[in-house]
Amino acid sequence: MISYLSSSQIWPPSAVAYLFLGELVGSLFFGPYADWKGRRKSFLVSCGFICGWSFVGAFVGLEKICWVEFCVGIGVGGFTIPFDILSESHSSSLHRASLVVQINYFWALGAILVPLLEYLNFVLLNKTWRTFVIICSLPSLFALIIGYFVVRESEIWLKTQHKTTDESTISSLSSHSTILNSSSLISEKANEIITSLGWYQTISLWIIWFSKSFSYYGMVIVTSRIFSSDDGWDYRRSFFSCGSEVVGTWMTGVLADRVGRIPTMMWSFLLAGVFLLSFTIYDHIALCVIGRVMLVLAVNTTWIATPELYETSVRATGHGAANFFSRGGALIASMYLVHDSMSTEQCGIWLFLFCLIGSICSYALPETKGVNLETNQLQEKLISTTVTIEMDVREFDKRTAERTQRETDRHERIEGMGSKNIV
Repeated sequence: MISYLSSSQIWPPSAVAYLFLGELVGSLFFGPYADWKGRRKSFLVSCGFICGWSFVGAFVGLEKICWVEFCVGIGVGGFTIPFDILSESHSSSLHRASLVVQINYFWALGAILVPLLEYLNFVLLNKTWRTFVIICSLPSLFALIIGYFVVRESEIWLKTQHKTTDESTISSLSSHSTILNSSSLISEKANEIITSLGWYQTISLWIIWFSKSFSYYGMVIVTSRIFSSDDGWDYRRSFFSCGSEVVGTWMTGVLADRVGRIPTMMWSFLLAGVFLLSFTIYDHIALCVIGRVMLVLAVNTTWIATPELYETSVRATGHGAANFFSRGGALIASMYLVHDSMSTEQCGIWLFLFCLIGSICSYALPETKGVNLETNQLQEKLISTTVTIEMDVREFDKRTAERTQRETDRHERIEGMGSKNIV
């Protein structure tokens, strides 16, 4: 919606940048908040932000729309929480990817409906952008209402907090809990997410998230420029491009569980870069569709694999930190690729480079296919390796001490025999 309104000069082009700035703030807040107060509460608060400020955007002037989008972005920064909830709900399933990725069908449905609603609102009904904003705000209201009654707190998170789903137990425990300082909480969680995964893997993961969002939103911006470069907006090509989200989502469920997360990410990033670069050069809808399918496959697999890398106590914080870098990539893409001074071919080169970077960095991550999130198998492997090393060191020290003691005893015996001979 925002991409269309900005590219059509109805809204200021900076509205997209303000949205991503808000997402930067939201990513840093909702992750630690979900690990502290729970997944359900964090999800509902983020939905409330999106719903409330989206409707406000339909009734303010254009001079204030950027700040409204900033507030909407704060709520969007909590979009990692549903993936954490679903991953923990299917913690031991061997088909977790195909189950978790089902939420992305709603994202794909939204991507398909937006160009249809654009055509209905602006062409057939000849309505204003305010009507369009109200219509596009309704799903967030539905999500808030349905989420309040349907979404339950993560059982795995409750266990880490020594809680149960029994409300009396929860209330009695929460009444004795200590209120932590927010700054110390964030600092503590930041140290935990780095030590739990390691510096090398953590930085690689952040680069992947930056690259995927730069590529994805850069693709949206570039296709918007190409589709609107002719006389009017090409709704037909826009619909086919958005429809490829469904195919990419379906392929994620098939490949991520069978082939694995890491091979799927590596090859889909690489192929996405090749086809998107070709699309910016030859401007053929088939290249756009294939490139978007591959990029959606890479993006979805990244969303699935990331919460699987962390243990429960820092899962939402780690996911939120990665999303922070993701929003940074989206922000830079929205500011850099919209300039008319940059040709579509140059944009395609940048998309290819960042897809290539995402493909290379994916190789650094551990495979999480089949990992049980409740027992933290990745952490168990790390702990097991550490314990083995410690046992080897202790055994070495023990044998060294025994050898030293034997040498000492031998020297004492030799000295004793020498003393007897002298006597």
